[in-house]
Amino acid sequence: SGSAAARSTTYGTASASTSVSVSGSNLTANITATAPAGFEVSNNNSTWSSSTSFTASGGNASGTLYIRLAANTVAGSPSGNVTFSSTGADDVTVAVSGTVSPKGLTITGLSAQDKTYDATTSVTVSGTPAYSGLVLGQSFSVSGSVSWAFPDKAVGSNKTLTRTGSYAAPNANYTITAQPSLSASIT
Repeated sequence: SGSAAARSTTYGTASASTSVSVSGSNLTANITATAPAGFEVSNNNSTWSSSTSFTASGGNASGTLYIRLAANTVAGSPSGNVTFSSTGADDVTVAVSGTVSPKGLTITGLSAQDKTYDATTSVTVSGTPAYSGLVLGQSFSVSGSVSWAFPDKAVGSNKTLTRTGSYAAPNANYTITAQPSLSASIT
């Protein structure tokens, strides 16, 4: 009983594990360790699941339980209790907690076209914005309202365009680490 060391990770990546010692005596069945939502457990630090067991032999069971945040745990501060149970024995719990940070994304898929001087700041941006860095096989369409313009109407090479508006992250598990930057020339 007690608590395990807090874990932290970024959405899409399982955390490093922490461990607790497990032992029981006068048992009539195996010990089952069940993780709370957002966590996973292992009895060998390599095969992970929502529960695992420790074999009782001669009424005794022992080993090491490894606990970590699962890769698909949503961003936030999950917590709960790992519950140890065995037929005919009182349940024992170990408190677990952690922090999952949003995963950073960038926007790709856009390009700006050079133009011949026409006394305006208008620019043609082509392509479809896409998220780069999504995890767990996820796919989302980019949202947000963005318009582009040259910073001035003068002739010049590789002018950094002015962006009005921003692209948004698909949900709270992600954040946009940098809005896109485009450049083009006026000849």
